[in-house]
Amino acid sequence: KDRFTHRAIEKMIGSGGQYSDKTDWVSRKQYNASTASPFSDAVAHWLRGIDGLESVRFDGEGSGEFSSSVLGAINSSINAYASEVSWDLREQIKQYGHIPPENILGDALVPPADGGNMAIIANQFMDALPFTVLRTEQGSNEIMELCVTERNERYFQPFGMREVPELMKLDPSVKDGSFNYSTQKYNYIKNALTRNGITNLLIIDWDADMASDEFAHGLTVN
Repeated sequence: KDRFTHRAIEKMIGSGGQYSDKTDWVSRKQYNASTASPFSDAVAHWLRGIDGLESVRFDGEGSGEFSSSVLGAINSSINAYASEVSWDLREQIKQYGHIPPENILGDALVPPADGGNMAIIANQFMDALPFTVLRTEQGSNEIMELCVTERNERYFQPFGMREVPELMKLDPSVKDGSFNYSTQKYNYIKNALTRNGITNLLIIDWDADMASDEFAHGLTVN
């Protein structure tokens, strides 16, 4: 139960987690918001520049403000989709009226539809996917996994894999060598880039060099 990934999932969707109860913190932008007009205008400009674009999908869409601003700015009859894990937020997306209710998904890991020219936009979505924190033990090259107790005491235990594909070592820290390991993130990108058709993938996220103690601290900070 001390494994970082278990603790992180509990913080996100467990009892009292970020997405298990009220989600007004999303619409209030009580986070590093990337939904304001500088972002939506830039993304709309990018979409208008894609020749032959037929559909767009917004993953981890939140309250729908971002997709509504983008779709309103491009003023097109393009096929639009969105995904959002929270039922409350999916209802808010519906209220904007830009995305048909049947195109609003509850799971972003559902592969996008094949065929045609599609843009897929992950706006601060990747960091919400489950992951664990690993590092390579100095001297032995053994892969160790971060564990955090209920008292926020941290320790490492063997992960059970001798090697991790380089593609899955996301953002290794220069501070202590810790890195983000997530099969969900890998599968999300793979689903997007292996669909039949033309795929334009845009990932908007914040980059931070986090060491293992900072990851552990994040489990207890709201």
